[in-house]
Amino acid sequence: MERFPLLYDRIRKVVSTILKARIIKTKEFVEDYLEIELAYINTKHPEFIINENLLKAFNEEANDEDLEDLRDESDEDEEELLNSLTNRDKRDLHIISRLIDRYFQIVQKSIKDKVPNSAATWGGSSYMVQRRNDTSDMLAALNKANDVLAEIRDSDVW
Repeated sequence: MERFPLLYDRIRKVVSTILKARIIKTKEFVEDYLEIELAYINTKHPEFIINENLLKAFNEEANDEDLEDLRDESDEDEEELLNSLTNRDKRDLHIISRLIDRYFQIVQKSIKDKVPNSAATWGGSSYMVQRRNDTSDMLAALNKANDVLAEIRDSDVW
């Protein structure tokens, strides 16, 4: 890009213009997508693996390690609440917290994957078809001009 700074600037301007035109629809898509994810938690998602150890933990007594993890992550108000819970409640809270964190990671990854693809397709299909046609016409005109220049170069002017 250092060799062609004007081309680089023009490409940046065109891309910025296209992205700005699609930002509203992209924002609406993300909001709608989050509403869908909030409405239904897909526990059958292939990445949402609830391992057997986690399920067994619901039926076992809470261990000190789980409780320490909870204490490390809490502030003063939460510490007071944790002290009022039974060990089983604390363990359940820890397990549910881990499940929520895992599902949040899945949703976050999904949004990162889908938003760029969706933004690239919105509001641009007819615009992009027109741009492709214009570009194709321009390429044909430039090729014709190149042929004319080649003929002039090859012919004897004198």
